[in-house]
Amino acid sequence: MTIVTRAGKGSALTWTELDGNFTDLAGRTNEAWQMDGLEPTLRDGLGNPAQLVDFKGGTFVLSFSGTAMEEAFLNWDVPLEWAPGTDLYAAIHWSPGASTAAGNVRWGFEFTTAAIDGVFGDTQFFYVSAPAGGVAWAHKQAVSAPYPGSAVAPNQRFIIRFFRDATNGADTFPDTAYLFGVDFYYRVSKFGTPSYTPPFT
Repeated sequence: MTIVTRAGKGSALTWTELDGNFTDLAGRTNEAWQMDGLEPTLRDGLGNPAQLVDFKGGTFVLSFSGTAMEEAFLNWDVPLEWAPGTDLYAAIHWSPGASTAAGNVRWGFEFTTAAIDGVFGDTQFFYVSAPAGGVAWAHKQAVSAPYPGSAVAPNQRFIIRFFRDATNGADTFPDTAYLFGVDFYYRVSKFGTPSYTPPFT
């Protein structure tokens, strides 16, 4: 809803319009979007690691094969200023490099998570399909479906295996995909967190 105003003096706002204005104003002032950008890391001697390669000039990024499963790892804590109950999103920044091929990269997350004093459960999986677009050296972003805010708490830890399984039928991009990083998007309370100890209320 947009904030309702009158162009000049005249009739007063209705009760519905007033209620809507307060709701909209609260939505604009109580919360804002924030983002943490992380670069997954390799674990020497473990799993099927992605490769650290020269991207352009003297710049290096992680490359993920177009013919095999390769992986990297990262951890993330839900910030204390996260707005309780709001959903989380992951966004993958990547490039097809010199390739102009079409097709989708199937990025995957395997993770376990626990709040403070919680218990890490069995790992969960979710996937993000990222169309290559056919433009060489493009900066691509693919955003996940929402992770429900009802399953999140401030300072909750996510332990993540990040991967591309190019052998999966849903991965149709035939070439190497170059990863720049993974962003986590969340909403924050502009008024801050009242407490820095659990349960952060």
